[in-house]
Amino acid sequence: MRQFVALRNSFDINNSVFVVMSPCSSLTIYMYLAGIRKIILDAGWPQVDSTRIRNKNPLSWFKSWAIDFLAFACCDYVLCESQEQLKRIQKHFLVNPERLNVSYTGFNELQVDLLSSHEENPFFSTKKPYFFFRGKLNKESGIENIIEAARNIGGKAMVVVASSNMIKEDLHESNVLLIEDFLNWNQLKYLYENAFAVLGQCSGLSRLSFSLPHKVFEAAYFKKAYISFESDLIQKVWRNSVLTFGPKSARSLSEIMLYALENRVYVEEIAEDFAAIYHSSFNQNKISKKFLSYIVTVGGNDASLNFFGFVLRVLVKTSWLMFNFYDRLIQITNFITHSFRIKKS
Repeated sequence: MRQFVALRNSFDINNSVFVVMSPCSSLTIYMYLAGIRKIILDAGWPQVDSTRIRNKNPLSWFKSWAIDFLAFACCDYVLCESQEQLKRIQKHFLVNPERLNVSYTGFNELQVDLLSSHEENPFFSTKKPYFFFRGKLNKESGIENIIEAARNIGGKAMVVVASSNMIKEDLHESNVLLIEDFLNWNQLKYLYENAFAVLGQCSGLSRLSFSLPHKVFEAAYFKKAYISFESDLIQKVWRNSVLTFGPKSARSLSEIMLYALENRVYVEEIAEDFAAIYHSSFNQNKISKKFLSYIVTVGGNDASLNFFGFVLRVLVKTSWLMFNFYDRLIQITNFITHSFRIKKS
C-alpha cells in the first residue's frame, strides 16, 4: 500500500489520469484506498469469466466476481472490449452506464509497418496453401478441433500452428506443422502474409458471443480470410466478411476449410471486405484517438472524494480485509487437515 501512496504523492492527482490494464484490475482497489482518483480500468472482460472457464469451485467464482465488482466501483471509467460485454458488466456488476464505454482490442500496426517483407521462410518448404493459427493450447482455442479438421482435409492443405505450450509429440498429422519457438513480428508477418486463411477461436465457448480475440484484428490487418466458430458478435461487427462454422465440431470446421479451398475467388473477395471494415472502423489510429478521448473526459472530472466515495472506500477496505481473512482461514484449515493426515498415517 505504501507504494501506491508514494505513487499518489509523486503526481498531481487533480491533473493526472491513471490507466489500469487487464488483467490487473484489482490494482484499482489498492489505488483507490491510497487516495488515487481519475482511474480508467481497461478491463476487456471480467476476471470472473476466466475463473468460470478454468475453475469449477463456486467460492472461487464468488471471490473473482467480488474483486471485479470492487474494481469497477473504484474507477471512474470502465472500458470493455465490445458493446455486448458492456451490457453484461452493466447488468452483473451494477455499473452506471455513464462510466462504461467500448475500446476494441485492435492491433499495434506500428510493430509491423516498418519491417521487411522479403525474408525467406524459415519454417517449411511446401508450396501447398496453409491455414494459420497462433495462440495457446486452452479451452478457448479449440486446438483439438483444428487438429482433427486437418486430418479430415488430408493433403489438400497444411495447417500451421504457432503455439508455445503444445508438444510436438502429441501431433501425429503429417499436414500439421507446430512452431514452438518464440516468433518475432518479422516472422509472424511472413506467416500471416503467406497464409491462405487464418483460423480463429474454434472451441464454441460462450465467450465468443461477447468477446473479439486479438487474432481477428491481426487477420483483418493482413487482409486474410478469417475462419471462426459462429457468433452473433462476429457477424454483427464484421458482417458477412468472415467464414463461420457450427455446431462446435471438427467436422463443421473441416467442411468450411474445404469450401474455402474450392472457392478461392470468393475467399479473396471476403478478405478484401474484411480488411476494408478494419481500416474504416478498427485501425490503430481510430482506436487510439477514441482511447485518448476517454482520458480527456476523465481528466476533466472532479477528483475530490464525495460522501459516496468515502462510504465506498470504507466498504472496499472492509471487504478486502474479509477476503484476506478468508484466504488465511483456508490456508490454516488445509494445514491442519494435512497435519492430521500425516499423524493418522
